[in-house]
Amino acid sequence: RLSLPAVAPCRACYDPAQEHLLTVVRATRRLTKERIVFHYMHQNAPSVPALRDEGKLLLTIQDTNEHQKLSVSSVHEQLRAPAVYILDCPHAGRLVSALDSMLPPDEDVVALGACGECETLPWLGLGLPQDLFSACIMSPVRAALNFYRVRSASGVLAEVVTSAVRLVTGRAQDRLTPLGELVSVFVAVADAVAWSCLPPATFQRLFREDGALAELCRNFLLASRILNAFGLNASSRPALPPTHGHHMWSVWDSTLEVFLLRLSQQSSLPPSPSGVPGAPAQPLGRPPCPFFDELIDAFSVWLRFQGPLGGPGARPPAEPPAELPVMLQCLLHPSCRLRALHLLALFVDLGAW
Repeated sequence: RLSLPAVAPCRACYDPAQEHLLTVVRATRRLTKERIVFHYMHQNAPSVPALRDEGKLLLTIQDTNEHQKLSVSSVHEQLRAPAVYILDCPHAGRLVSALDSMLPPDEDVVALGACGECETLPWLGLGLPQDLFSACIMSPVRAALNFYRVRSASGVLAEVVTSAVRLVTGRAQDRLTPLGELVSVFVAVADAVAWSCLPPATFQRLFREDGALAELCRNFLLASRILNAFGLNASSRPALPPTHGHHMWSVWDSTLEVFLLRLSQQSSLPPSPSGVPGAPAQPLGRPPCPFFDELIDAFSVWLRFQGPLGGPGARPPAEPPAELPVMLQCLLHPSCRLRALHLLALFVDLGAW
């Protein structure tokens, strides 16, 4: 789940009238000067000119099932910056463009859209959940597990892998649980993808200055990758380059498969004796995921063949090492912290980037 502060206020508006929605937005802004997330969900919105051409929100009138249109400028007048817009609806790219055209480039407003300007959501025809984009944004690891389950439905190990998905339990903040361990791997992979693909200024703004914004942007990268598999192109402000083909996603897939296989094998083993007469048997310890050790080895190989980055005759690398952000995540794991610190020291010794 999204790791927002427990005290963060949340207001849900189901099929609101224009006046009610604007009143809620205005009242929420009065509560805080911090960043506000405006999450608009209308996956079944009709492809009408107000949404498709004019870039306006559609609000369903409960009694008549008709739609009112509301401009995003009216919403933003009440919401103001800093803000994040999550737009899970057809033609979401048109709403993102409408926001971008009315805001100065330096205004602290981020918009994340489920599809492009001319695209609609095909979930009903594919038998997939209608809120797939929102699921990726709010519960990325769960969404990734379900996506992997759908993709491996016809594989040789499909039954074993899909049955192991239900074993991914625990707390996202606890790295000793299966869910927490996968979350830490996902954070490392998403940071590596962003570090490799985004301009340094954009990476710093979206992934380093605000923890909550960084979490949303990581989840958006996963959503972009999953949506691309179904022919959709997620849109955003600021516009981000394509990241769905980055090689770290293949590393994520293989890590996920190995993790689920190990989890399935572990669940089938008999529990170990507790050593205390009359006490229940204890489950065998779960071996740690090899992801971080393997990425440390890869970064070590990169350092071995990389010459000095500064000084006469030095030549910059063809591309930044994707493993570098992963080293920062390794610092949070006691088992590989010392090796990561040693490699980071060697990297700093190469000179200024």
